[in-house]
Amino acid sequence: MGVTVRKLRNTPEDSEFAAKLLVEAFRGKFVHSITEAKLPIAVRNLSAFHVAQADDFRDRTFVAELDGSPVGVLGLKFHGDEDREYACLGMFTTGSAQRHTCYVDHICVDDRARGKGVGKVLMEKAEAEARCRQCKAMTLYVTTDNRARHLYERQGYSVIATESVCGCLGCCIGPPGSVYEMSKPL
Repeated sequence: MGVTVRKLRNTPEDSEFAAKLLVEAFRGKFVHSITEAKLPIAVRNLSAFHVAQADDFRDRTFVAELDGSPVGVLGLKFHGDEDREYACLGMFTTGSAQRHTCYVDHICVDDRARGKGVGKVLMEKAEAEARCRQCKAMTLYVTTDNRARHLYERQGYSVIATESVCGCLGCCIGPPGSVYEMSKPL
């Protein structure tokens, strides 16, 4: 069967899956922000957030399945998207993408499915969605120590800037460090 991608469904199962995977994938950032003891609260709140969103949110949020089981989540932003507040969780942003640009807000793959092409298929889905909306570029941010940078480079992304992280943003994405801004023309 292989890897397939579909839109996030407005069901408790999909919402809980996406919330759990996001918290697990960005565990260090969540723990730094809210402590280990509050991770179940973060899952519950993110799950409720997903359920409460309008259909346009699910038009930009995707679930990857491997042999019929959900294993990945991808969230995109386009120019003109309304603000979506993620309570300073650190891996998300508010606001919309630049004109003619698709911003990869988050991508995460279950540890058990790593190395099976799930991330690549999700990135291909992101680009297909961007092309359908006449975007001319893709952008994303990744911490300098995140191994996903290599996936992005294999997909044609280049580092266009390195930014130090401190202050409010630093409290959200983890201890002080640096992030790469990466871009890919379409």
